[in-house]
Amino acid sequence: MSRKIPAWHTVRRSPLHGKGVFAACDIPEETCILEYRGRRITTEEADELPSYSPDDPNHTFFFSLSCGKIIDGGQRGNDARWIN
Repeated sequence: MSRKIPAWHTVRRSPLHGKGVFAACDIPEETCILEYRGRRITTEEADELPSYSPDDPNHTFFFSLSCGKIIDGGQRGNDARWIN
């Protein structure tokens, strides 16, 4: 018998800025909800990439790692890119 995993989150318009990630139900402590995914790139590659929104030239989906690499959630990313 398979156990259904609850949808911990939902993505919807945020009253603060664009889209956001919101809890869809009560989430138990220590629960891993999302792993930030995307293409791993160098800082040089990130500097060369255009903004994801022409109306907001500073809009990116970059997540910096301690090793110096960057995860670009705009390329092969998931819902985690909407977390602010």
